Amino acid sequence: MDVVLPDGASAVMEQLHRAGFEAYAVGGCVRDSLLGRVPEDWDITTDATPDQVKQIFQKTVDTGIEHGTVTVLFHGVGYEVTTYRIDGDYSDGRHPDEVIYTDTLTEDLRRRDFTINAMAYNQSRGLVDVFGGKQDLRDGIVRCVGRAADRFQEDALRILRAVRFCAQLGFSIEQKTGDAAKELAHTLSRISAERIQAELVKLLISQHPEQIGTAWALGITQAVLPEIHEVSGLLKDGVRVVSNQKELRLAMLFWELPPNQVQIILRRLKFDNATCRIVFGLAKNRERDIEEHPYAVRRAVSEMGAELFALLLCTWEARAKALAGASGGDGGLLAHVNALRAVYRTICERGDCLSLRALAVNGADLIAEGIAPGKELGEQLQWLLDLVLRHPERNSKQILLEALRRRRKADSI
Repeated sequence: MDVVLPDGASAVMEQLHRAGFEAYAVGGCVRDSLLGRVPEDWDITTDATPDQVKQIFQKTVDTGIEHGTVTVLFHGVGYEVTTYRIDGDYSDGRHPDEVIYTDTLTEDLRRRDFTINAMAYNQSRGLVDVFGGKQDLRDGIVRCVGRAADRFQEDALRILRAVRFCAQLGFSIEQKTGDAAKELAHTLSRISAERIQAELVKLLISQHPEQIGTAWALGITQAVLPEIHEVSGLLKDGVRVVSNQKELRLAMLFWELPPNQVQIILRRLKFDNATCRIVFGLAKNRERDIEEHPYAVRRAVSEMGAELFALLLCTWEARAKALAGASGGDGGLLAHVNALRAVYRTICERGDCLSLRALAVNGADLIAEGIAPGKELGEQLQWLLDLVLRHPERNSKQILLEALRRRRKADSI
């Protein structure tokens, strides 16, 4: 377990040292380095006040100055530099009512959430590990710094974060931390939807999304996702076996819920429109019956779109694997998915028309045939598309216009 500082972080810390201040890399970057991972960013803690930091460095941004944080820009990269601090009470369950600066690194580490996030490092002193974070990394456990109930009462989101770290790192929750999480899980109901969503997504796209089962056991889902709290064990298996695309894992998480309820949950958790569209689309089509026939597949792709169709097959495959794991058989679902993929592959290789955009005629062509813009124009285009979906070889302008003329003539008789 070694910490290797990148040149930028090392230079920022060295400049603080030359100015007479302490400086350490701290938190997640130290944790990830000890785990042999490449940190996404490097946070620095120091006994310099924000004003002093701003005097030392030419380029800074006041990203969180009310909590002692200044972002130092060094060669185009931002490094958050935060003054050692002691937090006051957390009346809102998220932010300290007041921040008191301290000149002691240990006091700053004491306020942090978990031991694995409460380690600091610099090149002169080495690793500072007051609360046993390194041993907890070795043991694979998530444990609160100090009294777990205090940490969770300061910010209830830490309860969900504990499970998220277990999912990302393959760890388990230390007993006392788990007990406090279970006792205080109901307080998550006061956390904003945006923060819940961010932690939930990180959990789901992790290497161990089955930790959603831990969230269930601790009562976390009862507080933030009561709709899924009573669903079957297949939920956990389905989330685990599908690929880690956010939309796919959300679709598996909500598999047993009615589509309209899925849509309500997505909106409540403030997901973006694109995510809502895809996950709701998967929920709406999960019981769809698609025959292993080229026209049926072309029709499904045309109505759903190629992206949603491909994702739907992924969810069906995951469902088949979950069923097989639970009961030893999937009722032929996996074979059906493979057959549909084979049919779709052939359709793509042939370049069959699957949408109005790929149709050999367009609205202007139909207007030239005497069809006025409006409802009839749309209906005729849809009729021509269905013709091509049934007979892809007929997708030529001449053939389609002739078919349209015959139809209109028959309708006029």
